[in-house]
Amino acid sequence: MRTLYTLFALISLVLVALVATAAPPTPTFNVNCSTVVSPGVCSGGVSFSGGGLNPHKDYEVVATFLEDPTQDFTDTVTVNPDRTYTAPGEVFVSPGHWTFTLVQVGNNGSVNDLLVEMVLFE
Repeated sequence: MRTLYTLFALISLVLVALVATAAPPTPTFNVNCSTVVSPGVCSGGVSFSGGGLNPHKDYEVVATFLEDPTQDFTDTVTVNPDRTYTAPGEVFVSPGHWTFTLVQVGNNGSVNDLLVEMVLFE
C-alpha cells in the first residue's frame, strides 16, 4: 500500500511540474484596416484582433499618432475563453505615423507589460 501512495505522490509531482513549466502561448496582434488607399495608408477604420492572451487578465491597445498626440487613444480588449480577442468596433484614424501597442493592464490601471508593438501607416 505504501508503494501505491508513493507512486501516486510521484505522479502528482510530475503533473504539477509539467503544468508549472508549460510556456504560455505567444500573443498575436492583428491591426486590420477597412479601406487601404495605398500601401501603408488607411483611409477608413482600424480594428484589432489576435490570440494568445490570458482570459483572466485585462488588456488594451494603445494607439499613438506622431503628427498629433491629441488623436492618441486606448481601446479595451475583450479576451474570449479560447484566448482569442477583439477590440470592439472600428476606430477611424487619420493617415500618418501610427504605433499600435498591445499591453497588459494591472488592477490599478497601470501598464504591466508591453506584449506586442506594431508601427503602421508610415
